[in-house]
Amino acid sequence: MNKRINISLSDKLHEKALSWANTKGLSFSGLLTELLEKEIFQYSQHSNTSTINEPKTAYHTKINPSLLEKIQNLPAYQLQHLELYTDFLLSTQKNNMLQRLGPGLLAGHIRISKDFDDPIEDFNEYMFPPKK
Repeated sequence: MNKRINISLSDKLHEKALSWANTKGLSFSGLLTELLEKEIFQYSQHSNTSTINEPKTAYHTKINPSLLEKIQNLPAYQLQHLELYTDFLLSTQKNNMLQRLGPGLLAGHIRISKDFDDPIEDFNEYMFPPKK
């Protein structure tokens, strides 16, 4: 049995969603169900919990309303491209965090003593054995 819910959408978004649903041969609720199932499946692949909770890092940045409006007005195929590009950006962000340390990254944080190249006194016997 399906649960009935009420949601509020802008007229433009509703119109575009209906158009998108029609191109996929779905009803509006069928499209929403498909999208929610996809998102829940993707989230469950990255989560160790069996319940759906908000991601800890979600919504840390406000989206500029004009950008959000532009995204809402994109056609379906461009939304798919935007989603792929967003996934790419997130993966490169994770890869950047895992990159090797580059030259000069720790400059000024490591100090070498002035006597670094001097012989170590404990090795004097080994390096300069007493003459017999």
